[in-house]
Amino acid sequence: MKPDISDMTIIIDTREQTPFSFSYPISRKTLIAGDYSILGFEDKIAIERKALGDLTSCVGKDRNRFIKQMEVLSFFHRKYLVIEANLNYILQGDFGYTKINPESVLGTICKIAIEYNIFPIFAGGHRSGAKITERLLIQYYKKYRGGKI
Repeated sequence: MKPDISDMTIIIDTREQTPFSFSYPISRKTLIAGDYSILGFEDKIAIERKALGDLTSCVGKDRNRFIKQMEVLSFFHRKYLVIEANLNYILQGDFGYTKINPESVLGTICKIAIEYNIFPIFAGGHRSGAKITERLLIQYYKKYRGGKI
């Protein structure tokens, strides 16, 4: 059952190429950081989504850009990295198109968690990533919509 927060609007960054689908109203807007947020809380909560291919690129050739994005994200009240893969799959290292070491991927995820206080979530896939993202946004909105952050 959907919580009674009918006034919540989920913001999807305009640069997001394969956005999640949600059961709440959405709006497209360029966000400071992350791919998803809540209207009115764009400077408070941000969720960065990474498909596995994108994540391995961010650990490899795009690492500097990715770390800069995580630095910006670190200033948010709540910040999450939703990964569209499970940890076991990442550790198997069968990325196909790249020879990146799975330990490097895990190391980068742990670095982000420790240095930037960004909570990683291994969602398993796109659909489950959408579900966890929506629930994180719902819970945040329910707790802070009264303005007490």
